[in-house]
Amino acid sequence: MKYTIIDNFLTDEENDQIISYFETETIPVVDSWHLPNTFPLIERMISETGVKDYVGYEMHFNPGWRGYGNHFDKDEVLFNRTGELKYPLVSIVYYPIFEGIGGELILVNEGLLEIKPKRLIYFESTIEHGVNNFNGNRLSLGINPWHIIPESYIKQ
Repeated sequence: MKYTIIDNFLTDEENDQIISYFETETIPVVDSWHLPNTFPLIERMISETGVKDYVGYEMHFNPGWRGYGNHFDKDEVLFNRTGELKYPLVSIVYYPIFEGIGGELILVNEGLLEIKPKRLIYFESTIEHGVNNFNGNRLSLGINPWHIIPESYIKQ
C-alpha cells in the first residue's frame, strides 16, 4: 500500500457527526491523544486501513485557510530531542468539508491527490506529504494510530 482513496466513506449523517466534533471542540484543532473505543466513526476509519494492534491514536482537525508544508507524521518530541524518526502505523486524512479550488494532498514522489467532501485517504506514514494552497472552505481530520504512545502524550 502506498496510498488508498475511498470516496463517500461516511453517510451524510455520519459526516455531520464528524463536523459536530469540530464545532463543539470534542476533538480539538491541536493534536490530541485518544484510546481505542473512544470514537467509533474514527475507529471505523482506522479499521479500514487494516491496522489492528494499536494502543491509541492522535487526531487533529485542520480548518484550513491555506496550504501546509511538506512533513512526515512522526513522534515530534522524540525527533526534536534525539533526531530519531518514529512513525505511526498509518497516516489517515478524512475531508468532511471541501468547497473550493486547489488544496490537493501532496504525496512526495507519489503525486497530487484531489480532495472531495467525505473522501478518506490513507497512506504509508513514511511518505512525506503536505497540502497545496487553496481558495474556499475546507476541513480535514488527520488520524495517526500508534503501536506505542508517542513521547508527546506521555505524562511526565
